[in-house]
Amino acid sequence: MGERRWGRGRTTRDHEVAEDDAGLRVGTPKDHAVGTAATLSIARQAMRHLGVARTARTLAKINQPGGFDCPGCAWPEPEHGAHLEFCENGAKAVAEEGTRRRIGRSFFARHPIDDLRGRTEHWLGQQGRLTEPMHLAPGATHYAPISWEDAYALIARELHALDSPDEAAFYTSGRTSNEAAFAYQLLIRAFGTNNMPDCSNMCHESSGVALIDTIGIGKGSVTVNDLVKADLIVVAGQNPGTNHPRMLTTLERAKEHGATILTINPLPEAGLERFDNPQRLSGLLGHGTHLTDHFLQLKVGGDHALFRAFNHLILRADDERTAARAAAGADRDDPATAPVLDHAFLQSSVLGLDDLRADLAEIDWDVTEAATGLTRAEIEAAAELLIASGGTVVCWAMGLTQHRASVATIQEVVNTLLLRGHVGRPGAGLCPVRGHSNVQGDRTMGIWEKPPAAFLDALEDAFGFDPPREDGHDVVDTIAAMRDGRVKVFMAMGGNFASATPDTAVTEAALAGTRLTVQVSTKLNRSHCVTGREALILPTLGRTDRDPYPGGPPADAGAWAPARPGGDRDVPGPEDAGVDGRAESAAADTPRPVGTPAGTTPAAAEVAPGESSAGADAPAARDAAPDPDLGTAARPGRDGAAPAPATRRHEVQTVTVEDSMSVVHGSRGHLPPPSKHLRSEVRIVCDLARAVLGSAGDPPAGPAQRSCREQGADGADAVDDRTRAVRAIPWEAMAADYAVVRRQIEAVVPGFEDFEQRAAWRGGFVLPHPPRDTRTFETPSGKAHLTVNALEPIVVPPGRLLLQTLRSHDQYNTTIYGLDDRYRGITGGRRVVLVRPSDLEALGLRDGDAVDLVADDFDGTERRADDFRVVAYPTARGCAAAYYPETNPLVPLGSVARRSNTPASKSVVVRLVPVRDRAAGSAAVA
Repeated sequence: MGERRWGRGRTTRDHEVAEDDAGLRVGTPKDHAVGTAATLSIARQAMRHLGVARTARTLAKINQPGGFDCPGCAWPEPEHGAHLEFCENGAKAVAEEGTRRRIGRSFFARHPIDDLRGRTEHWLGQQGRLTEPMHLAPGATHYAPISWEDAYALIARELHALDSPDEAAFYTSGRTSNEAAFAYQLLIRAFGTNNMPDCSNMCHESSGVALIDTIGIGKGSVTVNDLVKADLIVVAGQNPGTNHPRMLTTLERAKEHGATILTINPLPEAGLERFDNPQRLSGLLGHGTHLTDHFLQLKVGGDHALFRAFNHLILRADDERTAARAAAGADRDDPATAPVLDHAFLQSSVLGLDDLRADLAEIDWDVTEAATGLTRAEIEAAAELLIASGGTVVCWAMGLTQHRASVATIQEVVNTLLLRGHVGRPGAGLCPVRGHSNVQGDRTMGIWEKPPAAFLDALEDAFGFDPPREDGHDVVDTIAAMRDGRVKVFMAMGGNFASATPDTAVTEAALAGTRLTVQVSTKLNRSHCVTGREALILPTLGRTDRDPYPGGPPADAGAWAPARPGGDRDVPGPEDAGVDGRAESAAADTPRPVGTPAGTTPAAAEVAPGESSAGADAPAARDAAPDPDLGTAARPGRDGAAPAPATRRHEVQTVTVEDSMSVVHGSRGHLPPPSKHLRSEVRIVCDLARAVLGSAGDPPAGPAQRSCREQGADGADAVDDRTRAVRAIPWEAMAADYAVVRRQIEAVVPGFEDFEQRAAWRGGFVLPHPPRDTRTFETPSGKAHLTVNALEPIVVPPGRLLLQTLRSHDQYNTTIYGLDDRYRGITGGRRVVLVRPSDLEALGLRDGDAVDLVADDFDGTERRADDFRVVAYPTARGCAAAYYPETNPLVPLGSVARRSNTPASKSVVVRLVPVRDRAAGSAAVA
């Protein structure tokens, strides 16, 4: 091993970490989360990567006014946050991004691409921050440095060589800021395609599809305050202790306000048992808050059957009470006979009740018990909680979204809340808990392969060119298109596509078949090792890094205005029609200011501190004090006064993000960039756009005309008009000042009026959400929809288990921080499979056995993940669990959720084959 330069004269050898499970140990799972152990874990990780001074400086800025948004999960900041508003995994993410370790050209000179391909994800991620653009030439054995200008020229050359813009695909990670995402989709659509796979396709796409159909918008309908005020919180298919730890603080507050928590999951998770809040003395002493009141240990994929049963019981209870009132002449206000359904709401605002009644009049309890692994008595007891609740919030994550029946399952969850009238009222609603910090914002900005017509119309009004109207490729379709030779250039704005996706062998072969792969990244990962014929690594700034204005902060946002000032379409776009949604409603024909809830003025639509257009208990209150670092006026008060303009600009650029509850706020890094060669994502996009699309004044036969030639339906003149409009986009001004991008967003995306000023409010601003704000539903009918969802139980043949893939506690998505899973009692390794002791006995296996995981149930193709250690664990009967990305090879590319096309990574039928049997078979063949 040679030496590697850290920057500023510091050198070290390659950072070595364990690359196998030789140190694997299995202990007892924990029954509590966070506390002193989490505090010590943060300290170790921060000191390892940041050192004392950088640790103090950096952690104090996470999720704080004037600081940066955590690059981890999308859980929102509370109304009155703590001085240290971060969790263990957020601190790990920040420490790894802010690390002092560096990767330069000498590292790549020492490590040929074949060596890097043989390294683990953990080893790759621990080497440090990328510092300069790198190029893997066709047939080369090593990455070599390349200038930014040559890298852009190479990408432009490959894109121009395509027969169609649709032969390129552009991936987006949920870390990407609003400004970068908007500029990126603008570049892609100006180039001529909607091929925009993104990480949402692999996680909450099922949620978006289900919610658009039923409530008209693909976002959750609650705020943090709604959880605190709820009578009942249902946490289904989610592990907040590892994946959204700051949610535990909200659940603790809800418990203190009297909430009951019902947890539904195949595994007991420490974070939902007891929360030891490290910001309270009681938590540090191990006397935390018990969160879960009732635990249903559901079989993997049993949620659909469970919520159907809930809805059957809710409808039956309402019928019984109606009959009792009629028989006794009782008053509707008598609690014993009061209606269970919200009949007034269902009558005025919801369709489909009669069909749902007919479908759920009877259910097969034998099938329900087999699908859920629960008894009828357990299900009925849980249903009583729903019936008695005055306000219910249902939270869910990947445990509901990554099955073949996920859309139907989530629509059944919506049925539960609509029947009780628990949508659009305080202390109740739908809460899909999204993972990456700006995955929701990226969709709002137009990162979607199936954009709403209203969004494309607004884009055309603003920029004067007609964007492509055909649906593009999502993640699964992109992999298939690369495999089949229909996509030849692949670019990723962040993320780790090769490790995040299913069917690893198929995905890696698909990437290898492309002409060019481009990765915009902060750190090394497997996607830099699985490349096309040619590959580029473009290093970028992270959330923690300072992003100075070139030449100092400008006095204003520049002179950009829409191509058609005011536009000619005043209809709901991705926010009003559903950010993930394409609902077209009668309301779309009613002219009103974009982003303004129906029946309100723009000023009245602003969310004043502690209230919204839905009333004082709706969206979370926002602190009205000005942010002294941003130098802006306080947000308007109850009188709805317009905000004052910004009084000064900071010396570094600000970006914005949107959290899981539709709150948009600013983020500004403060650490010195790891290298002078790094560029921000916004600048990379804008510089690349100039290389690919050309600029005003370029010759007529420039690249924009070549790449967009198919877009002019009326011949050369139409092409020239489009080319001129595309070249007029002020990419240079956008890169120089992100306020220009925000002005463009304001012109295109509803809900972003006065974006520049409102983004600087302490705590940000809340985007419109019609069901939450005004209890209106922008579906084609103008009403919410109850849906009939036929039950299709997952069939598992004898001798097999249903595997769910999941994260360890030392992991965030595909980033591996370490080899421990503290809460589950696993240390020093990752290749473990968790199985119920009684299932092990039935399979003739024991704790500690070495097995291979084999999946051959889907299409007859044998998919394998070898060398796992069996761990006896209290999982649901007939189920197993193991970490991804190690288990991604088992997930077939074609096994997806119906309608959302999300990989069914939580529904993998597997055999556990003892390694000794594999060895014996190999010996027999030999």
